[in-house]
Amino acid sequence: RLRRIQIRAGILAAALLLLTLSSIWFYRRKREQAAQLAVEKQQVEASLQEKELLLKEIHHRVKNNMQVISSLLNLQSRGVQDPVALKVMRDGRDRVRSMALIHQTLYQNNDFSNVGTADYFHKLAENLFHTYNIDQQRVQLVSQIQPLKFNVDIMIALGLILNELISN
Repeated sequence: RLRRIQIRAGILAAALLLLTLSSIWFYRRKREQAAQLAVEKQQVEASLQEKELLLKEIHHRVKNNMQVISSLLNLQSRGVQDPVALKVMRDGRDRVRSMALIHQTLYQNNDFSNVGTADYFHKLAENLFHTYNIDQQRVQLVSQIQPLKFNVDIMIALGLILNELISN
């Protein structure tokens, strides 16, 4: 009987030792995995920051290129005598400016996927009023714009529509 108790105690001690060793092994493994996850998270965050910076630079370059196109259309229109051709060139210039304004807005914001309607539409209208030398004493812009956000493709289309509405 004493021998059975000693065997059971030995088995219990071995089981406790095995449980303790496996617990230590699992703890160390979890700690290593947590450290590895922290390193990987830092790498992903660094990569994300780099991509955001590159995307910001792309929007800035697109905006600058569109401003160059707008300026070239403006210079070209100075030599045009035909009123219909002049209107077509100015309309094209204004469309390019409205698209450039979206990229400028994206460049200045941290959200690269969405553009706010209120700020963009207000800036676009101001630019068009300035472009057409609209007397603000005679014509005033009154707007009721909901603060919505849309992706770039939708905002370009909406900007072109607003451009046509104001210029016509």
